[in-house]
Amino acid sequence: MALRGVDLNLLPILDALLTERNVTRAAERMSVGQSAMSAALGRLRKQLGDPLLIRRGRVYELSALAESLVEPVRELVAAADALLGVRTPFDPATARRVFTVMTSDYVTLLLLKPLLHALAAEAPGIQLNVVAFTDDFEERLRRGGVDLLICPMQLAAALNDLPRTLLFEDRFVLAGDRDNPALREPVTPETFKRLRYAGNPRIITAELEAQGVTCVSELSVQSHVLVPFLLTGTPLVSFVQARLARLVSEQARLRVQPAPVPLQPLVEVLYWTAASTDDPAHTWLRACLARQAGTL
Repeated sequence: MALRGVDLNLLPILDALLTERNVTRAAERMSVGQSAMSAALGRLRKQLGDPLLIRRGRVYELSALAESLVEPVRELVAAADALLGVRTPFDPATARRVFTVMTSDYVTLLLLKPLLHALAAEAPGIQLNVVAFTDDFEERLRRGGVDLLICPMQLAAALNDLPRTLLFEDRFVLAGDRDNPALREPVTPETFKRLRYAGNPRIITAELEAQGVTCVSELSVQSHVLVPFLLTGTPLVSFVQARLARLVSEQARLRVQPAPVPLQPLVEVLYWTAASTDDPAHTWLRACLARQAGTL
């Protein structure tokens, strides 16, 4: 179907809707209110004579027409961005841009929080839309639902064909309440098996299972940044990133020991798609992230 009848100002919005397949996420991507995004979707539906997004239970699916428009619309928006980029050189001090970054709460606290202070002074018009790391990370990145992905290399083998750069490494330590009697003496591989656990990261769980060690967690949480604070006043222990443990040890009253079993280092990697490699704003933000990571 031809796009001649579509208001060209709606193309970026259409692209966001086709990419996110969700009105709320599309609104966040475009930095507009949900009501404004819903109104824009209504205009697009009227102009194209098609529902575009069809609700199926709790999720939206693309109509057949919408599926056929995903690539053409993305190419049109990319071409427009490239054209405007040639005419207007990127200047972080004056640029206005929203980047969607998918990562964990750990990386958000450790890396993105201090970066936001630098961006506020250097690039006040640049906004970071940080979304939680989810199991569909590969699909979201490849189809443009997120601009950048920061995650452990151990979880992203499927992205080995994409451009990437290593940001930083960390190691896991065993942490518990400062008064936990189980941590008063060095934990040995034998005593380690008798400990009570809370929310070990899935990377650790998989690695322990590969070594024949099973740890049954008595507490499971989605946000691992919360775990150090949940250990306070309990007999529970957990594996925590060493940088995170140092950051919150006083507030969470932690006692920290080296991991009693061999564990691979945590390698946090920044991924993006080839289509974004030469985007000046994208290149600038990647450099900012790498520079901030170098200060950790």
